[in-house]
Amino acid sequence: MCGRTFDGHTCRKRGEHLCKPRADHAQAFAQEICVHTKDRWARRPFILADWQRDDIVRPLFGEVRWDDEAECYVRRFRIAWIELARKNGKSELLAFVALYLLVGDGVESAEVYGCARDTDQAKLVFNVAARMVRLSPVLSKRLRVIEHSARIVDEKTNSVYAVVPADALGGLGSNPSCVIFDEVLTQPNGDFWNAMRTGMGTRLEPLLIAATTAGNDPASFAKGEHDEFAKIAENPARAPHRFVYLRNTPPTPTRGTRRTGTTPTPPSGTSCRWPRYGKKPSKPATTRSRRTRSGSSG
Repeated sequence: MCGRTFDGHTCRKRGEHLCKPRADHAQAFAQEICVHTKDRWARRPFILADWQRDDIVRPLFGEVRWDDEAECYVRRFRIAWIELARKNGKSELLAFVALYLLVGDGVESAEVYGCARDTDQAKLVFNVAARMVRLSPVLSKRLRVIEHSARIVDEKTNSVYAVVPADALGGLGSNPSCVIFDEVLTQPNGDFWNAMRTGMGTRLEPLLIAATTAGNDPASFAKGEHDEFAKIAENPARAPHRFVYLRNTPPTPTRGTRRTGTTPTPPSGTSCRWPRYGKKPSKPATTRSRRTRSGSSG
């Protein structure tokens, strides 16, 4: 039996399943601990949009499997690939994930790294997370933001969230519990990605989460990863430990696309800007939606 308990509810399922207490815990951390950081929404609870909650947060943190070596249930997904159109709250979502895996996941000596092409790019998510900490009555009492070194520290568990640009790869000697990889499309090759991925090997429930907008270069590293994750979205059994969410707008408005100001709202179908990306599914492509339609648990 799973046995995970949260808010008075105990999961009694066995085998691969969506553990409701785990999913509830992640959702509650976002909506009760984290806050918005900008404009008129600043300081208000970070209430997840339906698609953020049901298609990303709950399956990503709630799906579990039995680990024979550890003799316990662990999160199913170790790598997540999220493609979003611009202006869809990507930085805020990643900031929540970073803070949750820093202080909400119950891990001692957690190492959360915010990775990107350069320091300025990596600090985009860090700055949102730091602002969340300052504005949250709970997080501001628990965490310490160190601006000059771009770090957030939880001294109680000896855990840290730090910014790591690609040019720091040579001096990296880390054991990540979580890697937040922003805008993979800007990476010239897979060296940085592979270094961070392989560094997670000894962790019980590591997570490498990549969030990116679509790109135009069919020969890029990101294009190769995109193609692989698109195949996984169609056939989750290809890599059961990888989570996929694809939701991009096409390069020009198509039938069903709505615009508010200059920000496009995605139509119900998914379209990516890389050439020859197959047919549009009727919904954003996710590993969870495919498993649900096939009748599997979760």
